[in-house]
Amino acid sequence: MMAANDFPDLLHSSQNFAGNADNAARQEQNNFETYRELFLQEEAENLRSYRQLREDFARKIFRIAVAILIFWSCISAFLIVGNFFKISLMTEKQYIACTAGCTIYVFAAFITVVKGVFQLQGK
Repeated sequence: MMAANDFPDLLHSSQNFAGNADNAARQEQNNFETYRELFLQEEAENLRSYRQLREDFARKIFRIAVAILIFWSCISAFLIVGNFFKISLMTEKQYIACTAGCTIYVFAAFITVVKGVFQLQGK
């Protein structure tokens, strides 16, 4: 019969296998934590860039709205000056159409800003 001392390498290798399995489990847990941290960092960076993009978009739309209001103010000022000097630059119907168009554009610009800046989380 064979004695237990005849197979010392087999006993030693089974202990190493158990140790290697523990090391592999620890390494897998460390890899998981590393990937999790990388994912969270990437997600945070995406949110920051998305917020910056929304702010830039809102700023541009706001500038467009201000430009439309300045345009309308200039037309109104020219009409006031023209009426003072009895010069007709446009009819009342044209002025009403211009005022309505500017109002609609400004309203649409602000709706776009609100929809762009305050989006639902599901989208």
